[in-house]
Amino acid sequence: MDMTNKTVDIINNLPGMLYQALNDPPNFTFTFVSKGSKVLIGYTPEELVKGDIKLFNIVHPDDALILEPLHRSTLSVGLPLETTFRITTKSGKEKRIWMRSFVVDTNDEGMPCLIEGFFMDLTKQIHIETSKLANRAKIDFLTKMSHEIRTPMNTIIGMAEIGLREDMPDNIREYTYSIKKAGGKLMYVLNDILDYTNIKNDDPELFMDEYTLSSLITDVIDITKEQMVEIGAGLDFLVYANSKIPNILIGDVVKLRQIILNLLSNAVKFTDEGFISLSIDGEVDSNALDLIITVEDTGRGVKEEDFKNLYKEFAQFDDKMIEGTGLGLFITHNFVNLMGGKIEFSSMYGVGSIFTVTLSQNIRVYERLCEINNPDQKKVLIFEHREIHLNSITHAMDGFGVHYDIVETISELYTALESEYSHVFITNEMHNEFKKTYPNFQANTKFILITDPFFCLTIANILNDVDSESNQPHHTTNNENYAVIVIPQVRVLIVDDIKANLVVAKGLLKPYEMDIDLCESGAEAIEAVKSNRYDLIFMDHMMPVMNGVEAVACIRALEVKCQTDCKNVPIVALTANAAHGTWEMFYRNGFNDFLPKPIDTVKLNAIIEKWISREKQNNDVVIIDKPNFKINGIDVQRGIFLSGGRLDIYLQVVEVYYKDGLKLLGELKECIEKENIELYKIHVHALKGASATIGAVNFSKFAATLEHAAEQDDVSFIRTETPRFLIELEMLLDNISQVIIKDVDNKNTCTDELKLELELLKKAISDSDISTINECTKKLQKYLLNEDVGDIINKILINKMTGKYDIAVALINTILEA
Repeated sequence: MDMTNKTVDIINNLPGMLYQALNDPPNFTFTFVSKGSKVLIGYTPEELVKGDIKLFNIVHPDDALILEPLHRSTLSVGLPLETTFRITTKSGKEKRIWMRSFVVDTNDEGMPCLIEGFFMDLTKQIHIETSKLANRAKIDFLTKMSHEIRTPMNTIIGMAEIGLREDMPDNIREYTYSIKKAGGKLMYVLNDILDYTNIKNDDPELFMDEYTLSSLITDVIDITKEQMVEIGAGLDFLVYANSKIPNILIGDVVKLRQIILNLLSNAVKFTDEGFISLSIDGEVDSNALDLIITVEDTGRGVKEEDFKNLYKEFAQFDDKMIEGTGLGLFITHNFVNLMGGKIEFSSMYGVGSIFTVTLSQNIRVYERLCEINNPDQKKVLIFEHREIHLNSITHAMDGFGVHYDIVETISELYTALESEYSHVFITNEMHNEFKKTYPNFQANTKFILITDPFFCLTIANILNDVDSESNQPHHTTNNENYAVIVIPQVRVLIVDDIKANLVVAKGLLKPYEMDIDLCESGAEAIEAVKSNRYDLIFMDHMMPVMNGVEAVACIRALEVKCQTDCKNVPIVALTANAAHGTWEMFYRNGFNDFLPKPIDTVKLNAIIEKWISREKQNNDVVIIDKPNFKINGIDVQRGIFLSGGRLDIYLQVVEVYYKDGLKLLGELKECIEKENIELYKIHVHALKGASATIGAVNFSKFAATLEHAAEQDDVSFIRTETPRFLIELEMLLDNISQVIIKDVDNKNTCTDELKLELELLKKAISDSDISTINECTKKLQKYLLNEDVGDIINKILINKMTGKYDIAVALINTILEA
């Protein structure tokens, strides 16, 4: 190779290795090698040119069997060669090489005699590509599996929900509810996996929409309280919210909700005692709000050496096994970055942690988070001895500008009540004490029980007389309702390729008594729409041959080809795809709404009410309304929801709870006297679950703390707290008896009042007077526990709701003629 020194310097500085070799197979003896050989294969140019090392000495033996024939068929006949193969370096390491070689000279017979070429190391690049492919394969696998798991989970949760609506023994009901609850937990894990896979694939997007901050706060509080009850966390839950910040915002509310829930869930899981708190504040800048979210806890904290790994996936920093995927903070951190915000963290091991997230949200309307009507006309007395709770209440009151006074003892309360107050905020314990010492106190003041969390939104509802009753302790209630409209004149089409999903969807829609058609494919759905007019279509997204998007496109195009209004018929996507942003895709493709699988009955009810025309809802519609009674200390509506939405079943559950509670009062006392902690734990565990089932959430939480103490063998705590626990149980049972059990005991077989209601119902059915039918239904519900007539009343209501009026009238006559 004839080259100047300058050219040689350039060649020697190139990455990889240039070479020249004789075409003397099988040797291919090197005549020139650049200095890159040392880095590439470990041999110096001198070792390769002057030694006995030939080209095929360094080629991996397995690859040499392929490379030799390639040389003969290309270079030996004057053609260039480009290929990859493995070599073995001087140290014995294996590398993948890319090579390009070509003929540069021939002999007197015209045969190639000298070749030149270039070696480039592909080892690292191939490793990266292989890792990417492997990672992609794992991500695709996780995504596919999460979708695959959703299908049977939809069946499990749906069937459990349908089962809960049936009459069954209490133990079977508890098992069924546990199945549904466990399924819900698994769905949270699957959602984490989907978020994780989107992040790893660089797929997450922001979907901006209008939302109300007050609704978001209420949602995350309700979900967090549910988690605390479920795991038996005996913690104080505090909420601080600036009532003056804007309420109607624009942002990705789904991701924002998950950020807050992930931080709160983390706080609950890692806090054994003390409190967790959520603070919502913000600073307005032009048309934007810098929303500041702070979650604080008195939990285990994080060691300083673990700070650097805080936001890594699958990270867990506690020696104890903690439930969860370890993805919460990883997802939160990525969502905050995606939204252009920042997340700050501080922690002291064994003391607690504080997370602060700052995100910019656009302001849709300058409306305050909450405010008080006529604040100058309100005067509040606060009786709360727990300092942290008092601080959260006064924080809210200062924001409203409402006058308030604080008292610390019962005697101070008596003195203060000589003046006029519109409301008294008082703890349940202090209220009970007050009733015992001054039972005949009759004032125009409203006594409001302080429940966790008691903050500006709760206080605003109370002071504005939203969901409160005169002279009665106020209990905030969960927003979950199970009220359905019965609309037999509505026709619905459900499309899903999985038969089990069709069974579940039809079962969940059964209480609405609609006319339901089922299809197992997109093609079947199109034919059904050609022949029938539907008020609503539920369309599965992922189906073979023709998916939901394609089926909807065909249905929308049918407008001029058939009599049905295909362009405007509401179509709701049924999807197991919980990835954020799904709605945008459905909306662009002709869907009106979407319903995630597994189907949540509350969301299903909202869909029905939203898309079925008001005219059809208001004609011949029977509404299963909220109960016409309240029980202090119990969220009755929540209890009905957990009883499958059936008031009759709920009343039966409450009656059993009452009887079991009376029995446990004595047994718990005996357990303390005999220090039988194991049996004590069993009893409080039973009360924890049963109390949550009937809607006595706060009492269930109290039972959970005692159960935890029993598990830790903390006899001192049990002895201290059990007397108060028994007093609260006794009062809860007394509240139940005053509202329900007392009425049951006092009912005759058929009172004049009952006869009058039945006569009115009978006449209303005859006259098709829907308004009176609904009124009679509400009044008859209180007779469901009567052993003599309860079963017949239940059958009357069921037949009335299903439109079997002749049977309902016949049953009425059996009571009236008895």
